[in-house]
Amino acid sequence: MADTIAHAGTHADTRAQELRFSPLEAVSHRLVAASAPGRVEARELPFTTQIGLRGAGADAAFVKAVKAAVGVAPPVEACTVAEKGDNRILWLGPDEWLVVAPDDPDGALLAKLEKALAKVSAAAVDLTGNRTVIELTGPDARAVLEKACRHDLHPRAFPAGRVVGTLMAHVQLFLEKTVEEPETFRLYVRSSFARHMASWLMDAMAEFAEST
Repeated sequence: MADTIAHAGTHADTRAQELRFSPLEAVSHRLVAASAPGRVEARELPFTTQIGLRGAGADAAFVKAVKAAVGVAPPVEACTVAEKGDNRILWLGPDEWLVVAPDDPDGALLAKLEKALAKVSAAAVDLTGNRTVIELTGPDARAVLEKACRHDLHPRAFPAGRVVGTLMAHVQLFLEKTVEEPETFRLYVRSSFARHMASWLMDAMAEFAEST
């Protein structure tokens, strides 16, 4: 009986994963098709794990617990990113971070983080469904973003390893630069605004696609 229940539970979990839909599921192919290979390319990174983290950066116990679970300590310098392997932690405020990792449908990272923080004054909340991530890369990626972003994106002001909360095309989002060359950016967009952002990016990339 126990084996039967366990099997049923595993089947249900697998079925639930198969039924997941990302915010850009219906238009992701159009976003890729609108890219200009060699100049600027866009794609959704669906189901990127995102965990909201609150705590005190000056608390050694908090820092140790986070590092034990994620593999890297939360950055304390404003607007910076700390990373280890595929895991990264984005600084969002003096006591707020966003843990970003690959797809983790079973919630293993969140469980590990909650266990590590059990005796620490802190909080970890799954925000994976709250936002989707759009990656923009290529030598003209910055030119596309500069059409609507008021933040200075020049490498001197916004190098790889930086993140900022900004407004683009009337959408509030977090913008992270992950790679210097070719310049690569990640846009953390609320799911309800994802299609609007994708449509804007497709229009913004059109001139580069036409000239290839």
